[in-house]
Amino acid sequence: MLSIENFKKSPTQHNKRRNKKTRKNRRYKRKKWASHLFHINCSANNTKIVVTDRKNTIIATSSGGMVGFKGSKRSTAYAAQLAAETCGRKVQSKGVKYIKILIKGLGKGRFSIAKTLRSLGFWICSIKENTPLPHNGCRPPKKRRL
Repeated sequence: MLSIENFKKSPTQHNKRRNKKTRKNRRYKRKKWASHLFHINCSANNTKIVVTDRKNTIIATSSGGMVGFKGSKRSTAYAAQLAAETCGRKVQSKGVKYIKILIKGLGKGRFSIAKTLRSLGFWICSIKENTPLPHNGCRPPKKRRL
């Protein structure tokens, strides 16, 4: 039989308690697998690397120029590799293991950066291409008349 004591607690109160327990477990799992983002900008003249967490707070930065290269040598694959290594070491000292890579631009050091980060011992969760492409772009200049 049903008693009056069972009806004292409304069903919504009972559900709130149940949801709190499951929420705590979900949060714990998210923190365990939290990964950091490597934003890589490969231009024709330089390669820049910025490391952020999920909330976009900057943790470390590096570039071909910061490593010590000047002029046209900043855009080489070797300069990008050294920049990735210095940035990776800074981030490793803070205990980061899982990373996501976001690549933007068509520079020379795009693929050497991912190889370098993998050799440092990072687990690469994903690599995403963010290069801006025009959808028919700007109007071309008018044709020359001779």
